[in-house]
Amino acid sequence: MGGKHYTNDRLNRAANGDDGYTDGRSSEQAEMALEAQREAINNGAEVKTEKIDIYVDQNGRLRGEPQIRKW
Repeated sequence: MGGKHYTNDRLNRAANGDDGYTDGRSSEQAEMALEAQREAINNGAEVKTEKIDIYVDQNGRLRGEPQIRKW
């Protein structure tokens, strides 16, 4: 499983609290992400799943530009 299917599976598992994290924060964030995705689709927006490489330094600052890669 990869790409869009993997991403949606992970989001759904997190929203259901089945992602292995116990603080509840990831479930809350996943629910918000799924709701935003549904809202975008209902409003006619194109929803894409992309693989993006993002690099940060030790202080969390972005290094360079994010790079979109093929699946």
